[in-house]
Amino acid sequence: MKKMRTIDFVRDDRFKSHGASVILNDDEPLWLLHEDLVAYIATLNPVNLDVIAHNTYFDGLILTQQMGFEGCRWYDTLQLARAILPGGHELNLDLNSLGIMLNCGGKEGADALAELKGVRSPSPLQLEHLGEYAITDAKVCKAVWEKLSPFLTPDELALMHMTIRMGVEPRLMLNQEMLEEARHDAIVNTKQMITKAGYDAADLRSNKKFPAILEKLGVIVPTKQSPTTGLDIPALGKNDLEFKKLIIAYAEHMDLFNARMAAKSNIIEKRAAAMLACTHNAVLPFPMPIKYAGAHTWRWSGNDGLNVQNFVRGSKLRLSIEAPLGHQVVVWDLSGIELRVGALLARQNDVLDVVRTGADVYSVTATKHFGYDVDKSMPERQFGKMLDLALGFQMGIDKFQYNAAVGFMGCPAMVLSENESRNAVYGWRNTHPQIVKFWEFNQKMLMAMTRRECKEDYMGLEYRFEAVYFPNGTALTYPNLTCNDDGDWEYGYKRKKKIYGGLFTENIVQKYARDVIAEQMVRVDALPDVRIVSCTHDEIISICPDSVVDERSASIVQIMTTHILGSRPSTRC
Repeated sequence: MKKMRTIDFVRDDRFKSHGASVILNDDEPLWLLHEDLVAYIATLNPVNLDVIAHNTYFDGLILTQQMGFEGCRWYDTLQLARAILPGGHELNLDLNSLGIMLNCGGKEGADALAELKGVRSPSPLQLEHLGEYAITDAKVCKAVWEKLSPFLTPDELALMHMTIRMGVEPRLMLNQEMLEEARHDAIVNTKQMITKAGYDAADLRSNKKFPAILEKLGVIVPTKQSPTTGLDIPALGKNDLEFKKLIIAYAEHMDLFNARMAAKSNIIEKRAAAMLACTHNAVLPFPMPIKYAGAHTWRWSGNDGLNVQNFVRGSKLRLSIEAPLGHQVVVWDLSGIELRVGALLARQNDVLDVVRTGADVYSVTATKHFGYDVDKSMPERQFGKMLDLALGFQMGIDKFQYNAAVGFMGCPAMVLSENESRNAVYGWRNTHPQIVKFWEFNQKMLMAMTRRECKEDYMGLEYRFEAVYFPNGTALTYPNLTCNDDGDWEYGYKRKKKIYGGLFTENIVQKYARDVIAEQMVRVDALPDVRIVSCTHDEIISICPDSVVDERSASIVQIMTTHILGSRPSTRC
């Protein structure tokens, strides 16, 4: 399994289940061999059931893809623990470790799994040992759920169910022709770039041979310090700032640089192949697996190696994902949600006024920077967009210079001098003083949050000991928050993470923006005939029948343009 995606493993023709342990309500646990398990599952009505497991994406896929069992509510003790335990994203949350941590008991009989390594047809004694192991597993899982689930609000439980369902009950289909076309285009484009450059693909990919090619052309190869060895190595990665500068300085070798980048990247080919493989060449529905609260800020993250959140909008790869017959895909996103939430929390009212009037925020920012009127038709508007998106969380001069060069969040790449970068950074800060004050406020709160008696309420946020609670009752946690000997703030367990006012502000804004779209998702999924099939950080992707698509789309827009996030009792874990 370590070499396969979960969906590929479960859908493989060689897949075989030996059995499972099941606990129904408060009944005694059962160990059911495969044939008995299939018969037992057939007696259950999924509509009336909550299915709880540890890593439910795996168990759920087996139930839906191998046994045809779907329509229940899906929950997961792994995702639950990761979301609500302080520092859950860096804790060891396998079921044994989690059970021991929460005094719910540990797993026993691990030898039963070792006995079955490479065994397709276990002996009766081996199956007996496996059953004992599985029963303990189920007991620990149930105990963990009963201890932790009260700390999650009903809306968050609904989001967990919805997220798991995206992966285990797939509804979307693949347009094989378009997917093959996307893969073919990527292959042809790469070959054309390499042929045009006139070099061998292997030499272009090589981090030893490519610098030699440049040196023969009289190009001075830039270097950087290796993070692993500390030695100087060529800085020729596509996102290296010095490589970006090199491309501009030696523009006459643009074909060679393009060929290098094309030879080093085949992500479209790999993704297309993976998509076709997991659907048996577009015959089976395509899953959209993502992790509930996969990031520290509770945002969703990629799962099962497919990383569906990163498919480029408008690309053939993404457009190849289609609704099932008789349905349409309905996609709506929140425009500039983090920018608006950041301005709201910081009380940067002039930015909010621009949003409320319907004017373009990025054009207004560009106008302030350049000193003359800028509108959407002008290239300067893109620079204004980069300023607003990059500088809202205390980005410094060097980092802004780097991000401008690599093209921050889809903006055109721009190579700035150090002075140009400095003017951009401090010019933006001077025109956004309230946001700067919010960074400073959050920097002070880091000190306050080290005290157990900390109690500071601000704009619906509750700053407490090593945590910030949000209006929906969930929290960002900063366990072991301390100031180190260098005067830098950090938190975490074994792997300390740095935190400062601007980054803390970014965490808060991302979490608040996530909560906005999360609450909207719950309401959208409750609409008749609407089913959410995926989401990104600012976007809801759903399907609904052709006959009601216009009506349901209007309802979704109404939900997503109505402020509903309100105060609720906070949970404490």
